[in-house]
Amino acid sequence: MCRISRLFALTVLLAAVAATPRIVAQTVVKLVPIVLQAAGSGGSEYSTELTLANRGTTTASVELDYTPATSLGASGGGSVSLSLAARHQVVIPDTVAWLRDHGLPIPSSGNQGGTLRTTFSGLSSDDAAWAGARTITPSGTGFAGLGYPGMDLRDLPPPFSGPQLVYGLRRTSSDRSNLALVNASASPITLHVTLVSGTGGHTFEISPDTALDPGQWVQFNRVLDLAGFENGWALVGPPDEGQGPFIAYGVINDNTTNDGSFVPFETINSGGGWPARLVPVLVESSVYQSELVLMNPTSGPAPVTLTYLESNSPGGGPGGRVTVTLPPTSQEIIPNAIDFLRRSGISLGPKGAATYAGSLRIESSPVPTFAEVRTAAPAGGAGPGEYGLSYPSLFPGHAATADSWVFGLQQNDRNRSNLAVVNFGDVGGALSLRIDVYDGGTGQLAGSTLVPPILAGAWKQIDAVLQPFGVANGYAHVVRLSGSDRFLAYGVINDGATPTSGGTNDGSYVAMANH
Repeated sequence: MCRISRLFALTVLLAAVAATPRIVAQTVVKLVPIVLQAAGSGGSEYSTELTLANRGTTTASVELDYTPATSLGASGGGSVSLSLAARHQVVIPDTVAWLRDHGLPIPSSGNQGGTLRTTFSGLSSDDAAWAGARTITPSGTGFAGLGYPGMDLRDLPPPFSGPQLVYGLRRTSSDRSNLALVNASASPITLHVTLVSGTGGHTFEISPDTALDPGQWVQFNRVLDLAGFENGWALVGPPDEGQGPFIAYGVINDNTTNDGSFVPFETINSGGGWPARLVPVLVESSVYQSELVLMNPTSGPAPVTLTYLESNSPGGGPGGRVTVTLPPTSQEIIPNAIDFLRRSGISLGPKGAATYAGSLRIESSPVPTFAEVRTAAPAGGAGPGEYGLSYPSLFPGHAATADSWVFGLQQNDRNRSNLAVVNFGDVGGALSLRIDVYDGGTGQLAGSTLVPPILAGAWKQIDAVLQPFGVANGYAHVVRLSGSDRFLAYGVINDGATPTSGGTNDGSYVAMANH
């Protein structure tokens, strides 16, 4: 090659290198509020499964910083690191045992547990990482428990933006409610907790305030017993300025099966107005029933318009709209929510004639109101009690515009995973979606499923979404192909390889990733 040709080739190579986008490695922190290996009420024995995912294009280093909870008498803190290849997902069945096996001095006896700070380094983008957990206990013919995300520290509200609300709490012969607090900062904090009765606005201040060192977790078991309330919510916030971020959440446990439902905190939007919220699905079948919780934290009555769209039963009626008024500072827990809507005048077929399922739009502007759902089934042959899961209503800002990701899915001899999508209906047209399934063990695209057009407000579930592709550990990328509406996507991990394989069929809710 002559000198001129060599110079030309070098010039072309340098130009190509300069034109290639440079990946700047990103670091992201997700805080898993609790990992456990501990005994609980009713003979329960809890352990926590951890899932870590990296959907990016570079290998990431993940540092797991474990802070044992002094409230449990736990010990053995420290850090463990692992490498997570591009587009891979790893599932750790028993997190505390895994940390112990990897060198942390965690005792093998007594109640052990604490927070887990997961730091992903070397990511190709700041939205490539995900962490999530499921805490489970043997129950009946299988396992029961609840799922919850590792919370991105960027998503936590400033401490003085207003209190965190944890609602849907109740104290009945069937259920008990716990309230947990986590210090998500690097400095000590103090938190004040006020319990509010859902049937009259009475309040109870938990005293003294709760002091938490960095990374510490504490739980108030049967929290409403402290106030003597049957139904209520909690307001959590620092009593003075200069404190770091924190996390509050609730757990509603079935007194018989010990199955838990995770209740994340919410805050009141101070920006004026209150957008319509959407409950992804209410269900009424021969097995499952949905309970609806509506909460009005204000000192005045709150008219709430409920619009239901039936998506499962062609002959079940289109649904309709009804307005209910919530009294001041009240919380209404409505069992058999679809039958409540039917009795309130919404067009639906007779109870028991079909399986009904559809979304519920909730409008109360300008008054802030909250809504969440718990869908459960009787334990059946396992005895009294129920197995189920809870999920919140969501704002348009929570919905996806072009694509979304659902991680932590499994299909094996103990678990199966469903994936559901909902057209938020903010524009009013139909949506076409594609679901790309990735194998978390290989990082490869395993296959795709096309979802037929979904009308505004409609809901669709794909059962055993991993099974057609032979994937045991996977995640899904939901892509909008046509339409302008936003959409929601979520997963449900059920106990048992199939509905008839002998598990409890208990579900854990997996929200789509925000980052």
